Amino acid sequence: MPTNKKTFFGRQKELDAIFQNIEIYRFDKPRHLLYVSKPKAGATTLLKYVHRKLKADPQIVPLYFDFSRLATTPEEFGSAFTETSRRQLQARNFKMTGFTPIRDSRQGILEEALSYPQKAVQGKNLKILYLFDNLGESLLLEHYRGIDNVLRLLSKTTLHEHSSSIMTTSYDKALKRFHDSDSFHAPNLEIEELGQFTTREALEFLKMLLPNHKNSDLEKIALLASGQPFYLKNLAGAFKHKLEIDEEVLERIFSRAITGGSPVGVFLESYYQIILLKARYYGPLKSLMRFLSSHEGLMQIEICRRLKAKQGIMRLYLKELEELGVIYRDKRRYYFSDLVFREWIIHQR
Repeated sequence: MPTNKKTFFGRQKELDAIFQNIEIYRFDKPRHLLYVSKPKAGATTLLKYVHRKLKADPQIVPLYFDFSRLATTPEEFGSAFTETSRRQLQARNFKMTGFTPIRDSRQGILEEALSYPQKAVQGKNLKILYLFDNLGESLLLEHYRGIDNVLRLLSKTTLHEHSSSIMTTSYDKALKRFHDSDSFHAPNLEIEELGQFTTREALEFLKMLLPNHKNSDLEKIALLASGQPFYLKNLAGAFKHKLEIDEEVLERIFSRAITGGSPVGVFLESYYQIILLKARYYGPLKSLMRFLSSHEGLMQIEICRRLKAKQGIMRLYLKELEELGVIYRDKRRYYFSDLVFREWIIHQR
């Protein structure tokens, strides 16, 4: 459920776009925004902030759903989805009944569950704003329970001309499904990247967390964190009691902050394992990530030569890592998308 945490920092550009779309929605023009981001980029915090700002709005009813936490079988998903809807609608003084599906098929139950919130506000001159977090996780219903075209069903029941939404999903091989209008359709859909903080935002964020540190030291920390809010917050905690930061202190504390049982270390270990679970070539990709962490900026032909690999199979491996969001290609050369993750891999040796 949405947090009651009062603090929120940055993302002014995204907030301006979101609240502008919400105002357009008030005048019967549906708007749908999908933000694509890396894990821990602040997408969930953004949605929860929007929910908190609108929870007392007299016309807009925000409903927050985290698809990574909803159950993955259609029956359980239907119950979890409708119960999450019911709790949030009751908080707005709606009298809600429980969810009793009429249909027997998994597909039918799922469709009924997804239609539940819209039916609840029908005829009440209210507008639902769906806040769908980690929407890509809905595809688990296809992979593990054989439900066809889940995104199309979501579009049909929630993302139509009578609603608006703000959605998030991670970079993933399934991302192309969101660009396919046959699989995923929403009126006036905009797909945007939720990237890292700008240099200015990162420094302002660190100044708030480390008010007694010199600007030059804050710049060093911001550079290490690559502008990612989660990394910035945790590195700030690691450097909190170090008012003088030279290169030796920087390297030592940074290494400690991203390894072992630290919050960043635990997250990166989990992220690493998830990447390998999703990948088709577990062993080769594991070795390739280790190699690329110390050999950034190489072209495919150079990687093949150094690893003594064939071009065809290496092309498949590199494409897999690109689709998983681990690396990106610039002028035919390959680089890690997340520099902290790259450093973490180096420290695993």
